[in-house]
Amino acid sequence: AFAFSLLDDADAAAARSTLEAVGASSGTIGDGASTSIPYTHNLGTQDVDVSLRYASTNQVVHAEWTANTTNQVTVTFANAPTTNQIAITVQAKG
Repeated sequence: AFAFSLLDDADAAAARSTLEAVGASSGTIGDGASTSIPYTHNLGTQDVDVSLRYASTNQVVHAEWTANTTNQVTVTFANAPTTNQIAITVQAKG
């Protein structure tokens, strides 16, 4: 036998809030000059995954990155990306 219950609005809102607390942050990076670019995500953890892609084509970009603090990563490229060339998503693993 299976027991289940439907979420009421308050339970659903609490579940969404919990998921958002773990969360993700997205933006674009690149300035045409820098090969080492900090990105502030404000997720409150260094336990993150970083995905990078070209903003114009969605093609995956491979680069080194380091979680500097609980709120910032730095991405290092071999060549400086142009202004806002790279779309970045940082997602908390927790």
